[in-house]
Parts: sequence; C-alpha cells; structure tokens
Amino acid sequence: MFNFFNIFLIVSLGAFLILFGGRSISIKLKKKINPIKLNFKNNGFKRIIEVAVFALVNIFVFETLFYSIDIKFKIFSFPLNIKIFDLFFLKIFGVVLILAGFAFFIRGLFDLGYSWRLGIDENNPGKLITIGIYSFTRNPIYIFFNLYFLGVFFIYGSFIFLILFVTQLALLHLEIIEEEKFLFNKFGLNYINYCRRVGRYFTIHNQATYKQKV
Repeated sequence: MFNFFNIFLIVSLGAFLILFGGRSISIKLKKKINPIKLNFKNNGFKRIIEVAVFALVNIFVFETLFYSIDIKFKIFSFPLNIKIFDLFFLKIFGVVLILAGFAFFIRGLFDLGYSWRLGIDENNPGKLITIGIYSFTRNPIYIFFNLYFLGVFFIYGSFIFLILFVTQLALLHLEIIEEEKFLFNKFGLNYINYCRRVGRYFTIHNQATYKQKV
C-alpha cells in the first residue's frame, strides 16, 4: 500500500538518479571526461573500499525501493527486517533529514561544477574547490549520503537500515581518507591550509577565527 512516505522515497530516489545522471552526462559531453572513476582494478585496501561502497549503495537503493513499493520480496529477511520502531514523528524527522541531505547534495554539485567526480580521477582531477558550501564542509556530498541513509532508517525503522547506515558511515569515512591522501599529493600546501580552516564534515570555527590564530 502506497503512502506519503513510500511515494516520497520513490520520488527522492528518482531525483537522486536524475541529478547524478544529469551531471555525469553534462561533464561527459562538455568536457569530454568520464566523471565516474570507480577503478575496481586497484590493488589492496583502496579496491576493497571502492567495491564495498559500490555494492552497499546498490543494495541500499534496491532495498529502499522494495520497501517503497511495498512488495513482499526483500533482499534481507527475518530477523534483519524486524522493525525497531514505527513512529510518525520519527518518519517526519527522516523526511527532514533527507531534504537537508539534498540541500547539501545540490549545492555541492553546483559549487563543484565540472570538477565533480565519482571516485578518484588521477588524470583529470579538476580544481580544488574551496568556495560556497565547501567553505563550511569538505564533503557535502558524503554528508548527503549519511543523511539519506539515516533518514530512510527513521522512516522505516527496520534493523537492516540501521545496519546499512552504520556500514556506509564507516565505509564512506574510509573513502574520504583515501581521497584526502590523493588531494594532499595533488595540491600540497593549498590543500593543507584548506583542511586547517574547513572541517572534514562540519567547520566548528569560522574563517575569521582561523585568520586570528595564524
């Protein structure tokens, strides 16, 4: 049975795919660059992270879709599909989190422009973006995923979505660390100074405070 929350999640998944696909196609056509750089041929820990993140996001999308269209089939069955809670005000809170996540996602895409990449592009990494939302957080698009996963958990309250949220939180944090290593090697002192004044997730101090300290 369809309800507001099911429809909201179906629409939000569609909106994400449109934004993701639209930006990918735009960069491909205008810059002749493939922005999707998930190189599963990498060796070692980096490859494990990329494969795990890719698999997890796909599992999450399909499981969310199955819940949204309210069919009996689910990827994960008992006991992982047990509901921890089913509270209306938490569902509303989940919607708010997802909408907030989209605000981060859309602004992040806008400020990145043609520098947006999915994965690490060693050949065409784009510019180091430090303006707009990137002057407050270094990873607004990752914040979007965190808020979206958490929002879905609050909407459906199932144990599996809690597991998926915690797992992606850890995996994306590891992915961020790998990207930071690459950006440090690419941009050097400029990136170090950027990291000093802007937080990985949220900036506690503002730029004026930073200037006073230095």
